[in-house]
Amino acid sequence: MIRLGVVSSAAVLVGAGAVWAGETDCGEARLVWADVKDSGSATAIESFAQIYADCPIYSQLARDLLIGLTGEASAPAKVDDPKEPRRRLRVSDLRPRPEPDPDDPPQDPDYSDGEYDCLMAAAAPGQSPYFDGVKWADMDAENAMAICADLLLKDQDVDAEVVAAFGRALIKGGKLEMALEFSELAAMEGSGLAMNTRASLYNDGEIVPTEHETAFAWYMAAAETGLPMGMHNVAYGYENGKGIAPDIDKALYYYERAAFFGYEPSLLHLGVIYREDTHVARDMQRTVDYLKMAAPNGSADAAARLG
Repeated sequence: MIRLGVVSSAAVLVGAGAVWAGETDCGEARLVWADVKDSGSATAIESFAQIYADCPIYSQLARDLLIGLTGEASAPAKVDDPKEPRRRLRVSDLRPRPEPDPDDPPQDPDYSDGEYDCLMAAAAPGQSPYFDGVKWADMDAENAMAICADLLLKDQDVDAEVVAAFGRALIKGGKLEMALEFSELAAMEGSGLAMNTRASLYNDGEIVPTEHETAFAWYMAAAETGLPMGMHNVAYGYENGKGIAPDIDKALYYYERAAFFGYEPSLLHLGVIYREDTHVARDMQRTVDYLKMAAPNGSADAAARLG
């Protein structure tokens, strides 16, 4: 199972910035911090804060620890010239997904109690066959962020899907910059939910420029991991020409793939498509079949349409 080392702090929860920034290697900072934080040396910690000042999470951790040791915090390093916006992770940067060996039995993930609690509070429906996930409207963002952040504060060896779930909670809680950073970490480790999160941020355009083509590419990457939500969003792009040329045949293909996994929004939308006689010929039997499959999953909309 892919594991992901993450270090967080209470300061992160109130809006700290990027994990990796500028040209400083913040991946190196994480490794160095593991030794520095236990050294008990105020000089070493102050030096660390200055050297890795461009890594906000780690420099803040160092300043917080320094206050505990000396009562005084190291001043942030002076920035003389504004830096160019850092290059964001692209779909082309992702490592190729290894082909599964059909002879290998599936491995159930070995989640810790803390990871499981975070997933139960923030994971998306369809994210994994090992837990149900929570619908967007039903997620308590403040509670989910607190549970997941508490885990990240204590554990530096956290599964990528757990980090992706934290990113989802951060979006619901309005912490968009943090959601972008944590979803980037998890996307690099192959999380489809994290890729879907990045896509939604590029669609919204609040903290990164609106780029529908980039968003569609991330949705497609999410779909290729097997995430039903990603398949649904790819289908929506093909249906509406958002980030890609319209293609109703491909839209139906991806809606049906997501529906195969029981993804409620796709089941409901397919029922509507086959009723409306807009993209395809009306087929009331298919409409009823799809709505019947959506209704047991808790879709009040599907149940009302059936009625």
